Amino acid sequence: MTDRHSYMWQDENHDCGTSNIFETRHERLRRRLSLVIINIVGFISTLGFSIVLTGAYPYLLQIDEESDKRVLGWVIAAQPIGQLISSPIVGWLGNRLGSVRWLCMTTGLLNMMGFVMYAILGDLPQPRRYWMILARFIVGVAAGSVTLCITYISKATTAKERTTFIAINALVSTIGFIVGPAVQSALIPMGTTDLRWNMYTTAGWLAASLTFVQVVLFFPCIFQEFNMAEKEANWNKMISQKKEGNQGFQRINASNDSDEKKRDLIGVFICIFNFSVAGFILIMIETLATPVAMDQLGYSDDEAVKKVGIVLSIGCILTVISFALSGPLARRITERKTLILFGLVPLLLCHVVLLPYSGPTPRMQQQLNDSDMAVMEQSSMKLPVNTSDGGNFTVALALHAPRSSESNSTSHLGCPTSQKWCLYTPAIRAQQLIFGFMFIAIGYAFTATMSTSTMTQVLPPDGQQGTWTGIYQAGGSLARILGPLYLTNVYTVYGPRPTFGSIIALLCGVIILNLYLFKHLIPLAHRSKKIYFDLR
Repeated sequence: MTDRHSYMWQDENHDCGTSNIFETRHERLRRRLSLVIINIVGFISTLGFSIVLTGAYPYLLQIDEESDKRVLGWVIAAQPIGQLISSPIVGWLGNRLGSVRWLCMTTGLLNMMGFVMYAILGDLPQPRRYWMILARFIVGVAAGSVTLCITYISKATTAKERTTFIAINALVSTIGFIVGPAVQSALIPMGTTDLRWNMYTTAGWLAASLTFVQVVLFFPCIFQEFNMAEKEANWNKMISQKKEGNQGFQRINASNDSDEKKRDLIGVFICIFNFSVAGFILIMIETLATPVAMDQLGYSDDEAVKKVGIVLSIGCILTVISFALSGPLARRITERKTLILFGLVPLLLCHVVLLPYSGPTPRMQQQLNDSDMAVMEQSSMKLPVNTSDGGNFTVALALHAPRSSESNSTSHLGCPTSQKWCLYTPAIRAQQLIFGFMFIAIGYAFTATMSTSTMTQVLPPDGQQGTWTGIYQAGGSLARILGPLYLTNVYTVYGPRPTFGSIIALLCGVIILNLYLFKHLIPLAHRSKKIYFDLR
């Protein structure tokens, strides 16, 4: 339909027998611009969050020498604790206010405050670990804006567009998550000697600057809100009433509409559970990637930050491909099958790959190799040598480990002597870590996208999307609270085998649960149609 106002029609899925309400060309362009801004906010939010990702552990050790991996667990958990508290509240406020603009600007300012505090930790009194935890908590409270982004996408898109735009939002968010460590790696030349201005504090200041841009993007002159879902629902209702032609059909349709509008709580909670498990696994990278590289491969602080950042950035390529394929795959084989085959299964394979198999044990801290001994003898230096295990610690991974000339303290490299499992557990190879991270990049992309898309489709457009999206994000936050605490403690005390083995058992249970409750993941719009039986 075209006239002087340039109205544009959008044909909907003909299996459902509906077509969407028109919008003018100007309205469509403004609506798409608002969605672009939401995606930019998602990118900035995760980039600002992940830019301090790989450097958090070395920075913690620098500002508070008494800290260890268990303190790191609380540092990492502080962010999702804040998000757990804020997500339901922000979602509820979004429903009450009917707008995301001012809430997004407020959370952006909070985010900026948290990153500024992170950047000035060196000027704060000891013990600085608590200030770091507080800074991360403030950033977590500000992360409630993620709820608003998903809520707005579900409101500003048609049913046909929704999966694609949710996939795009998840894509740019994940790209921001993966690019962040690369930016931190690029800041390595700034060094770590100056506590006020170094590679870690610069990352904090850069993140604060990005969140300021986020606030500016929501100014009224730039961002305009739309509610396409409500317009589409009203249009479809009007079209269906015109097609019926008699009261009897109207009563039948009203009954069917009533059935379709009942939210499937089982389906909603499955989606929340799937998203939470994906978040639990993703947090493993944030929590353990740098410490594992330092323990298992004998990297120095700077080398671990650099190489982990490079690997995660390479994973960005697979993430982009995964998100690009998620929409077409979902349309071809449905969201449910895509979730299991391309989301949960790769996450399971990741942890199978990461299990230690055969081979030498990791290099131990305070253990000196022949070249180190020669250097120490020439320098007349005396350092304690750990010979308690009587085993051979000259590991094949020495090629990956930095030599004494590359580090100021050779005794600091390798697995800590306090971790007794290092004496008998084979080391994880660099190749295992690389392939494991690649599987996570693929699996998380599909799991997060399909879970989010499915949840928006098993909820009716009754104005409660914001509240349920807040609960959805809170579930992911809870997983990211438990994840760091569980992972750091189990890894530190028992090692990688119990850590990754327990996650394998969890993922097997998740896959079985999804298969058992498979029918609850069917979108509401398809349940009264013949396609419902085809999809089963």
